[in-house]
Amino acid sequence: MKVIQDLAKNLWVSKFSLLGATMVTVSAVLIVTAWILDMLGVAGGPYRDLFAYGFLPGVFLVGLAFIPLGIWFARRKARRDGTEIRPLVIDLSRPEHRHRAVLILALTLVNSIILSVAMYEGYHYTDSDEFCGTLCHTVMEPEFTAYQRSPHARVGCVACHIGGGASWFVKSKLSGLRQVYAVMAHTYSRPIPSPVADLRPARETCEACHWPQFFHGKQTVVRRKLDDTADVNNPLVSVLLLDIGGFNAKSNRYEGIHWHVSRHARVEYLPADPKRTRIHRVRSVREDGTVHEYAPPDSIPAPPPGTEWRTMDCVDCHNRPTHIFDEPQTAVDQALLDGKIPATLPGIRPLALRLLTAAHPSHAAAREGIRAGLERHYGASGDGAAIRKAADGIFAIYRLNVFPDMKMTFGVHRSHLGHADDTGGCFRCHDGEHATADGLVLSQDCELCHQVLAQEEPENSLDKAIADIFR
Repeated sequence: MKVIQDLAKNLWVSKFSLLGATMVTVSAVLIVTAWILDMLGVAGGPYRDLFAYGFLPGVFLVGLAFIPLGIWFARRKARRDGTEIRPLVIDLSRPEHRHRAVLILALTLVNSIILSVAMYEGYHYTDSDEFCGTLCHTVMEPEFTAYQRSPHARVGCVACHIGGGASWFVKSKLSGLRQVYAVMAHTYSRPIPSPVADLRPARETCEACHWPQFFHGKQTVVRRKLDDTADVNNPLVSVLLLDIGGFNAKSNRYEGIHWHVSRHARVEYLPADPKRTRIHRVRSVREDGTVHEYAPPDSIPAPPPGTEWRTMDCVDCHNRPTHIFDEPQTAVDQALLDGKIPATLPGIRPLALRLLTAAHPSHAAAREGIRAGLERHYGASGDGAAIRKAADGIFAIYRLNVFPDMKMTFGVHRSHLGHADDTGGCFRCHDGEHATADGLVLSQDCELCHQVLAQEEPENSLDKAIADIFR
């Protein structure tokens, strides 16, 4: 007890040391409390852990530094004032000195444990989906909303954006500091630009789970859409047999769509714009060393100065593997087919598309605008229950895809998978116009990637064999 009293007396010598001791004590109690709450599973939101494991450890360390600094300042002041100062003597043969040393070692051990807990929890918190998606809520809301309903919703953000290894962890945290500053200074881009310029190569992330050497065979894809009659009982159906390809053990070579990721060949391209929506030049290097370079047609502009060649990997086609935003027509058709928007309302499909793509300043305004638009169109004689259900269904699509605060709307982030129009996706390269000097052309032949078994045919008119594929 006397040792503790002596230690407290030394702290009272300097208000600086006393402040440091207070900072250490308060921050330690709060860190341990947050840790216990986490162990008990008590949710506290993203800011509690940021405060506990990001801010408080810094306060703790500063407080520890204040204690000896305060004592040093007090001794220097006493020396200036001519006050007698007892020399600092450490003699472990004296019991009181041994007791004091034991106390200091015990406190050091406790401090080390508290700091270790804070650093461990802080490391895991900064790698958590909660930290990535909800801390900067407005900035990350579009991407986090899309992530939560994606095929990769159970894959952690860091698995793709960072991956394993210390070097990429350090790079990501340094990049994160810049992003935090941008959020605090409100200088971040609206919407978040895509593609991510410094994303780790897909072969170091995607291929941890998806092994191209085991891709092979074909896959049936069924797509259903509606026309403006919204006849949900007889939609238009397309049936494709995709040649997924990959490594064929029989021929000992890569085939089909995924031959691009062959370990024995390399495809490179020079994008014409930062978003990679148009491709200027394409170069393929075969296993035997043969190089083919495909020059662009005159309609594709030259790339900006400094644009570098890029080796094609997974995200050049699967550019929205997780943060997937719907096209309005596809989303409305699916909602009609699922019954989330009543197809019994006359003219609902074109009206839903018009209301869905109208500009609104906020989600609240969109909800009100969609409801008012439906009521105005159908009038007092309309089916009130169906109108309310339609309003909810249309707004549900809007809420998942449009974020006015981030200037995020339909078409901002287009998928390069497939070819939803005549220019995007596969047709960025396979346009039938990129050609080598000796006449080789990047073909646009449909049979390169798939067989078309049905093309927007009424479901009721399909052959039974084809209809059985998706029933």
